Amino acid sequence: MHSHFPSAFPIATRVFSIAFVSLFLLVIPPAFSQNRVDLEKQKATIITKIKEIEGILSKTTKEKQTTLGELNSINKQVETQQELISSINQEVRLLDREIKANLDKITSLERELDNLKEEYAAMIYATSKSQSGVNELMYLFSSKSFYQFYMRYKYMQQYGDARRKQAETISRVQETLREELLITQKKREEQNQLLREQLAQNQTLQGLKKKQQDALNSLSKRETQLKKDLAERKNSVEKLNTLIADVVKKEMERRATAKSNVSEADSRNLEEENIRLSAVFSDNKNRLPWPVSSGFIAQKFGNQPHPTLKGITIPNDGVDIRTQPNAIVRSVFDGEVTSIASVPGMNTVVIIKHGEYYSVYAKLEKVFVKNGQKINAMESIGELHTSSNGLTEIQFQIWKSTQAQNPQDWLIRK
Repeated sequence: MHSHFPSAFPIATRVFSIAFVSLFLLVIPPAFSQNRVDLEKQKATIITKIKEIEGILSKTTKEKQTTLGELNSINKQVETQQELISSINQEVRLLDREIKANLDKITSLERELDNLKEEYAAMIYATSKSQSGVNELMYLFSSKSFYQFYMRYKYMQQYGDARRKQAETISRVQETLREELLITQKKREEQNQLLREQLAQNQTLQGLKKKQQDALNSLSKRETQLKKDLAERKNSVEKLNTLIADVVKKEMERRATAKSNVSEADSRNLEEENIRLSAVFSDNKNRLPWPVSSGFIAQKFGNQPHPTLKGITIPNDGVDIRTQPNAIVRSVFDGEVTSIASVPGMNTVVIIKHGEYYSVYAKLEKVFVKNGQKINAMESIGELHTSSNGLTEIQFQIWKSTQAQNPQDWLIRK
């Protein structure tokens, strides 16, 4: 007898379709979530850095005239502000990608929803042709064998299950679609908020750049004084380098004398201890604490181009870290105070030995340690000097014997 029920093949197809859509709903991941977390952490770190710089500068005595130190501080503000804007830009671009991924997901879900509804409508239509119980019974009892009867009965059950699962899948797809639309709306709101923040930060940057240009213009009018200041700095650097070279030389002579006055075994032990201390210090590269509790690098390591004097460089065997007035200076590692000296332009200088490495702390006003004293990491060394212009900064250096190191490669990242 002819039946109005659809063939078994469409049922299998629909069951497969339902299973595929269910799997599709399960594997939709939260796109780019880890990158977003990293960017938010990065932005928070930069904002903390900006607040620290502003806090230090707000406590600085108002300078009567623009100095190179003030310009360095403004330059650092501009650099950090640009970092913040760059971080916001990255976040905006990431949200763009997230929104696009969500829109692609929504398009796929809408297309699948349309297909599911069409299939469901076809199933309802096919069922309506055989809706009466008489037709269903006739379909069953017209079987030519018990096996055919059983198979038709199972087929009718499967067809009913397929309809129910199709309806459930449609509901799930609709719910997922609603969720994706809400997520996309939320992301657009976040993006708009970021764009407003970006605009505000760009305005702040423009203000800083104007301040920077004003400082440059002011300094450019005092070329003679700048050259005099530069000559004084170079003289101070030379004296400090001479002091460090003398300290290293005397330390090497002291070790040689100590080794000559002991047995070969003791001499070997002394050398091994020196190697061990050097290795321990070296192992802490990129992990050393800062010599002051708060501050920012106003002048980097190496020969830096002078901001206004063309073709002129400013020598720096360490880094200048600007900080708060009356800031306490701390040792960056365990060691032994090997020299305390006064250097013109550098105030009081403390040198601490760590095996074949040396850390140098210049521009101190007060000193809390003694020559030959064993000292621990983070232990107070002294208090920084504040210049007549209200500038409080430490000149911090790290040496490996007679070779200057870039302190930024050694200090923990801030």
